[in-house]
Amino acid sequence: MKPPRFERQEAHFLTIEETAAVLAAARTSRLWALFAVIAATGLRNGEATGLRWTDVGFRTGAVTVRSTLNRVNGELVITTPKTQTSRRVLNPAPGVMEILRQQRRNQEIDRKRAANLWTEHNLVFASETGAPLDPRNVLRTFKTAAAKAGLPRATVHTLRHSAATTLLERGANLKAVSEMLGHAGIQITANTYAHVTSEAHRRAMNDLGDALGLYGPV
Repeated sequence: MKPPRFERQEAHFLTIEETAAVLAAARTSRLWALFAVIAATGLRNGEATGLRWTDVGFRTGAVTVRSTLNRVNGELVITTPKTQTSRRVLNPAPGVMEILRQQRRNQEIDRKRAANLWTEHNLVFASETGAPLDPRNVLRTFKTAAAKAGLPRATVHTLRHSAATTLLERGANLKAVSEMLGHAGIQITANTYAHVTSEAHRRAMNDLGDALGLYGPV
């Protein structure tokens, strides 16, 4: 018997202007840094909320993805990524590293304010008392900002898709984007972002024609 074919749906994404509008709407939220980092790196929500300070190399400018926050049997636990490709090293823009530096300063304020209520988990993005962030609260906060920006369909995961789409639209290498996302292979990336890769292929073919001087009938 032939197995049923699975039709992969293309990802819903925001334009760069829409992403900026959502981040602006979330600017007063304490989760703004989380959303900004996801938007600029394409991290999964669980990867971002599971990020530890030991994964952030301020000297090297690299962020290592080696853990993810998941709900297991009703409890939030930090686990390792399921696949080798999900365990990866990112090199974010300098502005992202500055956001992380400010996040560390803000977290020190939270730590002092919480005093003996603070529980140390070494998480970059944590609650006011250091505990892991509940994904439901993260989504609720994001949806509030998205609605304020006039984009009620957007979710936290939309930021990840939007990051990949923007990179591909701007000519980023498909394999590089696939590795950034932690996909198991470029075919997954190509299928998910077919609407972008098709346009990129068209531009590439046009560029090739121009380079060869093929402007029309001779």
